[in-house]
Amino acid sequence: MPDILFNCRGCQQQLVVDVSGAGLTISCPACGQPVKVPAKGDTGLIRVRESATRKSRVDALEEELGRERKRAGQAEASLQTLGDRLEQAEKTGAHAKAESQRHLREWENSVATARKEDEAARKIIEQWRIERGKCEAEAGKATLALEVFREQSKKKEAALERELAARQSETKALAEKLTAFENKLEDERAKAAARGKTVHELQTRLDEANVKLAEVAELNAHRDRLDVELAEARAALLRTETQLYHAISAREGLTAMVGNLRANLEGTTELYQTMLGTVDALENQVQRLESKLKGRGREALAS
Repeated sequence: MPDILFNCRGCQQQLVVDVSGAGLTISCPACGQPVKVPAKGDTGLIRVRESATRKSRVDALEEELGRERKRAGQAEASLQTLGDRLEQAEKTGAHAKAESQRHLREWENSVATARKEDEAARKIIEQWRIERGKCEAEAGKATLALEVFREQSKKKEAALERELAARQSETKALAEKLTAFENKLEDERAKAAARGKTVHELQTRLDEANVKLAEVAELNAHRDRLDVELAEARAALLRTETQLYHAISAREGLTAMVGNLRANLEGTTELYQTMLGTVDALENQVQRLESKLKGRGREALAS
């Protein structure tokens, strides 16, 4: 509900009155002089302000304040009527005059009571406005904290992307190393077939192959460590997604960012799984090569 803002003509105190009180005469809480509330049509005196939110308690107080103002207006009108009756009573007799004076005092007391209640309601409304300012300040702090959290989430996302890129590079290097090792084994097998070395030489080559297999085992251990690091990265990402989930209700754009991060991670995970399949295939080839070398060694021993 809009308010009427204007200044007292006597002390220039700024006053706030509900728009339903336009045209009424009230007492200034600062100087006590009667002040007429400007009507909505008076230019240069009224500034209408729409409140962003009003609580039910304040609405009830404003309604009660409007009723008290109407009662005060009715009381003032009754005072005027009683004044006229008092003049007539003075003409008709002292008894009627005394009775009118009694009624006048009762109405004055009612008006004074209504003005006190009006002043109390004003103080309550002013207190609520102070509390509302505090709430707005707290809301500003919460918004600032949300912005800080969003920046931190962006930094974490960038760090995860860099870490995933590093894991991809390591996996690629591992695949290249395995390919080179397979080529080397093929070269050794061709040399062994071409030269027809003795069983001792074959056993030596077999020992070398075992050493290479040990290197493959080390590579597998390294791959396991990479799996553990990837699991930790996924756990960190899950924690980040949990934090982002709590901020979804305030920032829908943050949800889209988390979705993009999740899609990138899924694509990277699929690529990593493909590379793991390639590593497994290379291991199988190494095992087959080892079996062939052992078989040829046994054939050479038999011959």
